[in-house]
Amino acid sequence: MTAEEFDAFGTGKTLRYLVDGVPYGAERYRENRRVTWSFVKGQDVAECEDGV
Repeated sequence: MTAEEFDAFGTGKTLRYLVDGVPYGAERYRENRRVTWSFVKGQDVAECEDGV
């Protein structure tokens, strides 16, 4: 998938990531290739971080 294809696919969505079936983190993809990321530790969600 190209960067442009991922941008079209991901913008406006939140993707959750697992490692060995255990929640690891989540990213929310926003307009202009902005993203908000948060680690997940068990039931606890760490503070969100904004990035580009």
